[in-house]
Amino acid sequence: MLLNCSRQSGKSTIAAILTAHRAYYYPKSLCLLVSSSQRQSSEIFRKVSDTLSRIPSPPKRVEDNRLSLQLENGSRVVSLPGDAGRIRGFSGPDLIVEDEAAQVPDEVFAAIRPMLAVSNGRLLLLSTPFGREGHFYEIWSSDDDSWEKHFITAYECAHIPRDFLETERLTSQEWEFDQEYLGRFVGILHQPFTFQNVVRCLSDQIQPLFLYSEDGKVDGRNPKSPDQPIQQKRELYIGVDLGKEVDYTAISVIEKIGRGEKATYHILHLERLPLGTPYPEIVRYVHSLISVAAIDSKITLVVDKTGVGGPIADYFREENLRPCGLTITSGKNAGGVRGGDWNVPRDDLVTQTQFLVDMSRVRIAKSIPLALDLVEELTHFKPSSNTKAKKASHPFSQRHHDDLAMSAMIPLWYAENGGWVEMEFLAI
Repeated sequence: MLLNCSRQSGKSTIAAILTAHRAYYYPKSLCLLVSSSQRQSSEIFRKVSDTLSRIPSPPKRVEDNRLSLQLENGSRVVSLPGDAGRIRGFSGPDLIVEDEAAQVPDEVFAAIRPMLAVSNGRLLLLSTPFGREGHFYEIWSSDDDSWEKHFITAYECAHIPRDFLETERLTSQEWEFDQEYLGRFVGILHQPFTFQNVVRCLSDQIQPLFLYSEDGKVDGRNPKSPDQPIQQKRELYIGVDLGKEVDYTAISVIEKIGRGEKATYHILHLERLPLGTPYPEIVRYVHSLISVAAIDSKITLVVDKTGVGGPIADYFREENLRPCGLTITSGKNAGGVRGGDWNVPRDDLVTQTQFLVDMSRVRIAKSIPLALDLVEELTHFKPSSNTKAKKASHPFSQRHHDDLAMSAMIPLWYAENGGWVEMEFLAI
């Protein structure tokens, strides 16, 4: 079964009810929940757990943890990540739910289908469209009548206010509104990053630079794994895309490995600071982050000087951080300016990153908290120059930011073109 549904239409809730029904009324059922990430599949798992708890005289659970549960009748519900190599151990499921199927890699879909060969189980793909590629789009567009298909737009959902939809229609790009609320598969004109190429950048083999607490905050330096090559000094680039009231301040940490055309870039950390964080506090936080990162590394700090970034760069200098400033322009040629800063056309930033991604020279540590947010930002990235447009603040709004993407593009460009400036600073 395919469910092509608007954002906020309740498709995940319906899938959770179907899963709970199967587990409760059919003993010894195996129900698998698959999504593009463990975090997302855990969210639908939580909805299944809540649904079972609301049943009058709820069933007793003999196993119950963050990723799976088993009922007294022998039925199991298991939450799985979107990783083909980690889901092949299951056989004979009675129900597989693939949440946000348009964003699940095709190799994961290829891995789950054979599981149903003997059990004759049910496969449920639910999603909002995400471009004209991938198995969800191909099945929906095909004439294969073995699939039961359901289509729901936002206008058919009574709980989504019409005035909100009208505001979204007026403030969104046409393709974005059609995709998110009307269930249309659209190809984005001049979209620089394809979903498949960006997802290919995710890697389980790359260790994050930092340890993280349960709420995703930095909690110290991550010790090197035994199989990681020992280097005299790691070459790290820290990118800062400044925001405040409307846009987030985003921070990325990227390691450059190798030289020339063979150089690769590992994204080891991504972070958004809370909206409204004062600029002096941002500077102090970046300083503290560098203090932790600089144990065995030479570090170059690259700051977006566009708009408010110029004065803020002076704050960084007062902290002895020696930032390299990039001012993003609408021109055609990049050029160095006094003090080691650069003026860089936005198109240069985008095409440079696109080239590195397409050539598989960028890798993203999959276990860092915002890795999948970066994937989403890149695949929705708009080539227009209006990067600071205000986002809608309605509670139903699901607008796409580009702060993480910009925080990564800035140091990627500098590392490829501008060299590095090792810091000397006062540790905190």
